[in-house]
Amino acid sequence: MSIEIAKLREDGTLKALEEKWLKQPSSLISEDVSAPTQNSLDLYGFRGLFLTSALSMALALLVSIVYLLHEKYWRGKTKMEILRRVLRRSHVQSQESDREPTI
Repeated sequence: MSIEIAKLREDGTLKALEEKWLKQPSSLISEDVSAPTQNSLDLYGFRGLFLTSALSMALALLVSIVYLLHEKYWRGKTKMEILRRVLRRSHVQSQESDREPTI
């Protein structure tokens, strides 16, 4: 491959291709070379980034809380055990509220 490139360089074909494709001004570049406007970045410019970051962190926190609750209360337990635990808690809470003295 390098031999073929060397042959193109010797023939002058490579130089012609460079001038044809690389030296011409692009139609995408504007001819107006005025001073570019300065757009300073401020806090308002980053609002989308901050919003995306906040939503991602909130979702990660929610997933973590659900995972921890699942591990603590429901992992490896049958539905009946979960129901018993919930009923036992509600029964204990109702007894505690009955014992509170009224003034």
